[in-house]
Amino acid sequence: MKYLIFSLLLVVSGNTLLAQSEQVEETADYNSTIGPLLTKYCVACHNADDAGGGLNLESFEALMQGGKGGAVLLPGRSDLSRLVRVLSGEAKPKMPPDGNESPTVDELKILQEWIAQGAKGPDGKSVEPMLVTPKIELLGKARDPINSVAVSPDGTLLAIAQFGRVEIKNLDDGKRVVLLDDLTGVVNGVAFSDDGTHLVAGAGEAGLFGEISLFATSGWDLVHRFRGHRDSVFAAKISPDNSVVASVGYDKRLIFWNVQDHKKLLEVEGH
Repeated sequence: MKYLIFSLLLVVSGNTLLAQSEQVEETADYNSTIGPLLTKYCVACHNADDAGGGLNLESFEALMQGGKGGAVLLPGRSDLSRLVRVLSGEAKPKMPPDGNESPTVDELKILQEWIAQGAKGPDGKSVEPMLVTPKIELLGKARDPINSVAVSPDGTLLAIAQFGRVEIKNLDDGKRVVLLDDLTGVVNGVAFSDDGTHLVAGAGEAGLFGEISLFATSGWDLVHRFRGHRDSVFAAKISPDNSVVASVGYDKRLIFWNVQDHKKLLEVEGH
């Protein structure tokens, strides 16, 4: 039955394949283009003294810190970046407010290209966006719950998913085989492939992005890390032939990824 389900999904994906963004030339520069654009349309209401929504756009560092609602852009994904969505009117509230001059179509395109190219800063390097969260001192020992477990098909290994890591143990003696500890945020879902050659883990930074990590169990090397969800990934699964990874997240999206070229095959919204 599971083979039939994946076959049907792949047929659907073949008929509704999303167009991939074409490679764009690196024409957008923060110092000469993006910084002045934000100053022209946004800084009057989003500065250090008057940071509307907790968002300061006076500098690249402040931009990457985001506002009270979290990050406003995701390097490499202009379609998921809130900065673009509010400026274009795709998200509310529309910015700048009514009665104020708004970026032109060409200016928005430049902003989108800059983000698609990695949102490189004044030094020409890309950085990860960050969440703005309050620092609260713990009054007791922090909990470290187990969020998901999975048993390998041959019944010899147990995968245990927790915050930022997946621990692999032998079922017969309980000893650790390997610790996969370079994951982002809470690992909500973990699963072995049907043949036991791969392990997939769904995690991410709440309110920022989802992350799916695919490992080869032969040496526990990372095969690829997929990003595209707007929020944490709840679960992930690899198809019986190991060619497609499916993931679902808090952003109500179901996404299918091509393992070979790492591209998105299909995206279902409102899931």
